[in-house]
Amino acid sequence: EVFKLFCQRDIDYLWAARGGFGCLKLLPYLDKLFETKGPLPSGPVIVGYSDITVLQLYLYFKAGWISISAPNLVELPRLS
Repeated sequence: EVFKLFCQRDIDYLWAARGGFGCLKLLPYLDKLFETKGPLPSGPVIVGYSDITVLQLYLYFKAGWISISAPNLVELPRLS
């Protein structure tokens, strides 16, 4: 499902609602999808931090995608 979101061209940003605990477990599956589907030229900008950083760095080194390190959505109400 995450890979499908990466492929949608009508999405500009994917903003993490919470930390990405488990993102590391996604990487082998994403590797297989990238191998079979080929590299994606660009995708939505991934926004978040904490465990999402694993996914951000993976997509940067795998496909050159940019990302933004920012608070996750659940933390926005706590900001001044």
